[in-house]
Amino acid sequence: MATDSFILSPFRIFKGISGFLSFWYVRGSQDFWHREVNMIKGVGRDIGVLINLKLIFQPIYGDYSLIGKLIGPIFRLCRVFFGILLAIFLSFLIIACYALWLLLPPVALVMFWENLFYLLVG
Repeated sequence: MATDSFILSPFRIFKGISGFLSFWYVRGSQDFWHREVNMIKGVGRDIGVLINLKLIFQPIYGDYSLIGKLIGPIFRLCRVFFGILLAIFLSFLIIACYALWLLLPPVALVMFWENLFYLLVG
């Protein structure tokens, strides 16, 4: 008789469940937040929030005329404001996605048990 059978011992079941929970909630959460923080940083870099804050009173495109000096700070403030609003919106969207990520296994388990009950009872 083979010693390596397909019968699941309680230890193997516990090891499989704990491995999944570790993958989903620990490593998956780390990967999720790492990607999302990098995305927010990339959006801020693409819109140029920090550079526009540093150069807020510099004329845009090197236009040192009166109109360039008036339009530059307005344009830069609008970009900073838009960048901050976009980062806030993305943060709320990311938090909502993360909540769905955390709730997915328990909801799937509940749906499985309810369907299993209806299949067995008929």
